[in-house]
Amino acid sequence: MPNEDDARLKHIVDAAKEIEQFLTNKMEAQFRGDRLLLLGIQKLIEIIGEAANQHACGMRCHRSALLIRSPALTDTLRHEAPSH
Repeated sequence: MPNEDDARLKHIVDAAKEIEQFLTNKMEAQFRGDRLLLLGIQKLIEIIGEAANQHACGMRCHRSALLIRSPALTDTLRHEAPSH
């Protein structure tokens, strides 16, 4: 349904904007040292993934694809974030 897809795309865009805001002017060491920030970013990435997976076009979004330009951040999320 188009309205649901529009809402999902909005969730993706909103979460991506929040990630950008949270990480603006943060150095890698600051990110790695801030567990609350790390968990917040992880949750926003989960929101993006869930919205993308439920989109009618069958879009798929993986952390590695989303963070391809920041291997250190991807590595931090993969190895330091708690697993569910």
